[in-house]
Amino acid sequence: MDLHFAEAKDKKIHDCAVCPAAQKAQRKCGEPGFENSKTARFRVDERGQKFTFCPGKATWYADIVKTYQECSLAFHTGILPREGHFSDQSELFVECYQAFVESYTERRYGRVWQDVSTFAEGVLKVIAKMFGGKK
Repeated sequence: MDLHFAEAKDKKIHDCAVCPAAQKAQRKCGEPGFENSKTARFRVDERGQKFTFCPGKATWYADIVKTYQECSLAFHTGILPREGHFSDQSELFVECYQAFVESYTERRYGRVWQDVSTFAEGVLKVIAKMFGGKK
């Protein structure tokens, strides 16, 4: 999810297709599982969650990508991936959906306030210039 909200420069750092071999070795991407570091030190940006693996590695697994897509679609449309009630959905979806909603909402809220802050700062600079103030 953090990759979804990341700026282009941050996404590129975690893009396995362009990641140098030395960096992949340092991040231990070739090793199985998601415990490639003793401590959670990898994150996409300053607002992102810390992981014990490079976040780009999560995109290697079809079930993770599918669950993210299902959660995103359900969140945005209100339509569950499978017919029936919430309890009729896949175990992975049921396990992940609530955490997805909380994290996605928090990240979206943070992005909005980041945009508002950037916009307000620009407006204040223009107003200061209009009145002869410093940049």
